[in-house]
Amino acid sequence: VDYPDGYIISLVRNPQDWYVSARNHAYFSTWADNIEALMARWTESTVATISARKRYPGRVLAIQFESIVTDTAEIMKQICDHVGISFSEQLLRPTFNGLDIRSNSSVKSVYGIDRSVVSRSFNESATTDESTKAKIESITSTLWSDAQSIFGIE
Repeated sequence: VDYPDGYIISLVRNPQDWYVSARNHAYFSTWADNIEALMARWTESTVATISARKRYPGRVLAIQFESIVTDTAEIMKQICDHVGISFSEQLLRPTFNGLDIRSNSSVKSVYGIDRSVVSRSFNESATTDESTKAKIESITSTLWSDAQSIFGIE
């Protein structure tokens, strides 16, 4: 173990909403037209987070994406308490080496936290049909249910 005192902080997003974002993101363009292949990326990440949490109890934090966007201060305070560092107002905005950075968004990159990402959900996506929604549900429902119970996500 390279960092025995280290922590892993993983964001877990609702798979339906993740799909809406990921299919338009440059990083995932290879899989954009293949629901199964694209959702395999979500599945991989979620399984890895669950496995890491089992392997390193207390060292892996799974944070619901929507929670950190909508309740940034409270979630960051909880993270700080868990990892034993002091909370700072600087933790309430994306930075790199203390400098503000733009968001990594498939829709619109902004400085700060773009709280509108939560309202850009699957249910509001006019370009996603019911068969796609059903396909994603069939691929992810069991794992998403497991993740919700393991990580306390609603």
